[in-house]
Order: sequence, then C-alpha cells, then structure tokens
Amino acid sequence: LYCIKKHVFNMNTEVAFGKQLADNLLYNLPYVLRESSINNLKQAINQYDISEIPAIIVSAGPSLDKNIRMLKRAKGHAFLIGVDSALKALLREEIRPDIAISIDPGKNPELFTDDRLNELPFVVAGFSLPMIVRKNRSRVFFAEGYGSEIFGRTIEEQTGTKLGKLETGGSVATDAFSLAVRLGFKRIILVGQDLAFTGGQTHVSGFAECEANEREDDSLTEVEGMDGTMLRTDIQMAYYKEWFERRIRMLQGEVEVINATEGGARIYGTREMTLADAIAQWCTKTVDFKQWLMKIPCTFSNAQQRRLKEIFLQTEQELLSLEEMLREGVAAYELLIGKSEQEIAGNPECRQALEKAEQVNHLEETESTLILVKMYALEEEYQATEDIYSAKELSISDIARRGKDLLEGYLKGLQMCKERVHTLLLPGLEKMQCG
Repeated sequence: LYCIKKHVFNMNTEVAFGKQLADNLLYNLPYVLRESSINNLKQAINQYDISEIPAIIVSAGPSLDKNIRMLKRAKGHAFLIGVDSALKALLREEIRPDIAISIDPGKNPELFTDDRLNELPFVVAGFSLPMIVRKNRSRVFFAEGYGSEIFGRTIEEQTGTKLGKLETGGSVATDAFSLAVRLGFKRIILVGQDLAFTGGQTHVSGFAECEANEREDDSLTEVEGMDGTMLRTDIQMAYYKEWFERRIRMLQGEVEVINATEGGARIYGTREMTLADAIAQWCTKTVDFKQWLMKIPCTFSNAQQRRLKEIFLQTEQELLSLEEMLREGVAAYELLIGKSEQEIAGNPECRQALEKAEQVNHLEETESTLILVKMYALEEEYQATEDIYSAKELSISDIARRGKDLLEGYLKGLQMCKERVHTLLLPGLEKMQCG
C-alpha cells in the first residue's frame, strides 16, 4: 500500500508539474555548472567534528507558533535547517537558519519576497524555483533530483562528478531530514513537523494563504496525535508521516530523532520532548556554520565549466537529431499496424520496421534529450501506456498503435522542448561567465 501511494503521488506530481520541472531545469542549468553541490557541502562539514552538534529541522506546522522564539537559544549551537514554508516565520522573529532548503518546482513565490532570504545559503534541486537561485547573494548547493539525469550523464562523463542525492518522501521536510542524515548529524530535532491540522490550522501563522490548498473531504483521514487524541490530516501528510517512520526505522542505531514539535501527529520511532528541554540537553557546543559554508568551493573548475557550457550549447542540434529518430519510429509503427505475426515474419520490410521500433524503444538509454522531451509529454505518455501491462491479449497491431501514439506524443513534447531550450537554456548559457 505504501508503494502504491508513492507511485500515485509521484505520477500525479509528474503530470501536474512535468513542464514546470523541465522549464526550471533548463533555466537553472547554468547555475548548476557555476555553483556548489550537496556533495561539496558534505565534504566541507565532514572536516569538522559534529558528533555532539544536533541538526534542527524547522517546518511550517501550526505548532511552530508555540516554540519558534525558543530557536534563538539554539542559534550557534545547532545546525538550523529552515524549510521554505517556515522561512518567513523565522525571519519575522529575527532567526536566521544556517541553511534553507526548497525543492518544490511550483512553490508559491510569495514565500520568497523578503529580501533577507537572498542572504541565506540554500539547498535546492535542479528543478527548484529559479527565482531562489537567480536572486541568491550567498551560497547555493544543488542536489540531484527528478530529471537531473538529463544533464547528469553528460556532467559525470565529462568530470566524473555527481551532485549527490537526497532521499525524498515528496515534501521539503523529508528532503531536509535526508540532508541532515547525509551531512552526518547523529541527532536530529524536528520542530513544526505537525503532519496534521493541529487546532484546526494547516500551517504556522503568517503562512501564505494561497499556499494552503483547499482539501476535499475524501482526502481527509485521522492520525494519532502526540497527546493520544485523534487529529485530522490529509492523505498526503499521512503518507509523509509513514515516510518518516520508515526512514527512522532504517536509521535505528545510527541517528536519534527527537520530536520537539509540541503538537501534531505522533511520529513513531522519535523521542518526544519539549524544544526547551532538547536545547538545554543537546545544544551545548558553539559552532560557526556560516564561516564553514562560505569557504566551500564550486563543484566544477573553470575549465570544466567552459567544456560543459560548450556541450550544452549543442542541445538544439541534439533535439533535431532525436526528432528524426522519433519520426522514423512513427513510420515503423504505422507499417506494423494491421499486420499479423505471420505477415511480419514473411515480409522483410515489416521485420525492418520491427527492428526500428525496438531501437526507438531503447532511445532513452542513449539519448538524454529524450528524458527532457518526455517531461513535456508526460500526460500523453501515461495515456498511451495506461493499459499496456494490464490489458490481456494485445495484438501486434494494438501494441503498434499504442507505440505510434506514444511517439507522436513525444514529438508534440519535442516541439515545446525546442522552444524552451531556445528561450530558457541558451540565453543563460551564452551569458554564463565561467569561474
């Protein structure tokens, strides 16, 4: 059931945000080449002894109003990770997290209007909101994410370098948790991680109203609260709760997780205590993370940046080559429609068409640009392949017709992709100053 829910959430996200994901990837690529990665961040922090320093993940649940001011005591004694939805509340209290994190490609821009946010170091994915990256005056650390293999293959082939991945449960808070684990923190304190409508509220006060979507009754469920009562939540937040519990079980003995949310859902596997007690017990060392972060080098050398820039400037030409291959695939499928196995076996032209269809089926393994194109054609892809595994006794003609529909969907997405490469990617690469 967990895996089914994960698949459904991923599929819905892909269809809803696929084009936005791809647009953001294209816009952000020049910044990926010039900035740092979470692997650089990990290497830098691992030079120091953080065994007695906790990471505090600040989320935007309604319980954050209870103890947000207490975080001032933790500043300089813990690694404060602020998720994007909690940043306005933190800055309102004059609390500057050591690092901020934003992953959602369609995050409400209203959350980032405070200019002080541009002074914060940020962890993002290649598909994150471009305005965060464009306006940042501090440090940006990129993580691999959905669609990053579009450019990641080339980057790794040319430099032998990976950006580094975060285990994600679909929300920025789960990515923040994975970041803390990846950086090597052995004690993680959760704050504002309600995962439920505590007191009937969805988020901390001052949260952007248009960010909180209206929820249909059939999306609501109940979970056990920290006080033992049942709390209303939605199926998506209930899924995030399951994710946390699964990850905490997997990390048992390696990482201690303290739930200092002081409200919201009970997250099994965590140790529950007040934030005041957690700070008094664990935030006893002094550390200057800002100094550490500002010294971290860029991911790629000047020479590597120039080489990668030259390669990615050829993306339009690669798309034209892919277009020709897809059209050949459509022609092959058209030839196979209406043919039986016997007709194909006895017709050399049909056998060649079958071989061509087989080659096109494996294009994704050799043509990274197809991965990009598919992001502009996800709805068409799901429609064409909806019953390909479940339908019984599909004939060659049935399969060929679906194959033709699929490739025609890709061709439609390719036209949009060419336009976006021309307007989003190439101008950024042409203006990019290496080094």
